[in-house]
Amino acid sequence: MRKKGLALILALMLGLTACGTGKEDEVKDYAGSTETVGTEQPAGTEQSAAGTIQAASEAGTQAKEEAKPKNGRDLIEQLGGEDLTFSDTFQAGQIPGKSEISYHVNNTTTLPSYKVTEIRKEDVKEAEIVKALFGDTAKEIRGNVSKAGRDSETVVEACENMNYEHIGDYQEENPQQEFLAWKDGDSCYWHTYEGTYLGMDSELLVGYDEDYSAMILAFGPKNWGDAIDHPECTEILSLYGTEVLYRGNEAKGIPEVEKDISSMADPANKCTKSPEDLASQTSAFLSEQLQLKLPNEPLEHKNAGDDSEAQILFFPDTAMQSENLSGAEVNGYRISFPVTLAGQEYYFDEFSQNPIPYLNQGEMIVTDKGVISGYMQLRFNFEDRLTDQVAILPFDKAMTAVQENVAAELDTSKVPSQSVELDEAFLRYYPVESPDKANEYTYIPVWFVPIQRSSAYRFAYSITNAMDGSLIHIGYIE
Repeated sequence: MRKKGLALILALMLGLTACGTGKEDEVKDYAGSTETVGTEQPAGTEQSAAGTIQAASEAGTQAKEEAKPKNGRDLIEQLGGEDLTFSDTFQAGQIPGKSEISYHVNNTTTLPSYKVTEIRKEDVKEAEIVKALFGDTAKEIRGNVSKAGRDSETVVEACENMNYEHIGDYQEENPQQEFLAWKDGDSCYWHTYEGTYLGMDSELLVGYDEDYSAMILAFGPKNWGDAIDHPECTEILSLYGTEVLYRGNEAKGIPEVEKDISSMADPANKCTKSPEDLASQTSAFLSEQLQLKLPNEPLEHKNAGDDSEAQILFFPDTAMQSENLSGAEVNGYRISFPVTLAGQEYYFDEFSQNPIPYLNQGEMIVTDKGVISGYMQLRFNFEDRLTDQVAILPFDKAMTAVQENVAAELDTSKVPSQSVELDEAFLRYYPVESPDKANEYTYIPVWFVPIQRSSAYRFAYSITNAMDGSLIHIGYIE
């Protein structure tokens, strides 16, 4: 079966595969360091639950009061510099190894840890979500939704992905582009509804996918034009970047490839709220109406890569026919979940062919009307921010620990060469499972270091606790 899997929200990242175990029995419930921030914490240090919580609270308060680089609490101070290098040799069994690692610090004055719980099928509050969006207008869709029919494009996309994942309904085998809207199964389910939301005829999908251990939410208007008060607008061409183009029926014959959006005349902004205000409004919508528990990080309203605003643009026919797209309108913004915590990325294995993301992902379209559309994959509830600033090892000591872990725990029978190299390191956030509480994790900073043979072929990776240097996981790339 082809793994298309959540194409809209997985386009830029892959997830972690659960291959290799490392020294799993050594993983502890790391809520944050009790040491003064900026001080090394010895490997294997154990803390009482009460002491950890009290110290985390004290560290959080102190971090807020002294959140300036000069106080020695920022990441550059903790790691020992901004542009760092580590060189050494080691021995993994009979196989020689070499480390030549360079790292540029993405500085931050906070480095929090979070307590999170995994969202399970029984945790999905389907009835509450349906009620919050549609109220008494909700009706089940027990048949199919179709790209050719008058269905929400966002919900059709979600149904299409779920059909591909769990039914194998390939596009070439489904020329009518109709997809099952309601399915109950052991490994997954998805239910689709229609109703009135923000005064618009809309649709909603609520589901759970055990392949990803994630809740799936998708909703949107049946007609995009209803969202921007242009009923003639029936399609959306793209949800990425500034190339978000609406068009009316009569504009379909105009070849969009001939239009250079970079030379577009300044569009009129029909949105009365700032993107920052809309992002704040979206956070309240997610927590209060959809009852989602997300980290207290601001939602994104910028395009990845160029830091421009992720605008939702409408192009009337006159704009499509002009040389510089004169007459275009800004009607809202694309708001998305952050892909970082404290400026550091969540962990993901970019080498995996069957991703299981260890983060929540989602994109929403927001206008003055509200959050009109969204497509989300949600794996974790962020229950509590345990501390604002954990203490991590200096870079050289952290890389020494990484090297020692690889030397001691690498399965040399899987090494496809006569030597190994460590040449990159990435500071990431990763969920460490609690040893004594089922379904509970702590998000902590870790070092992800690829392991490669001398010909630069990566065949494995290690994940090391950035706070004490203990090994969390060694995985092997198939």
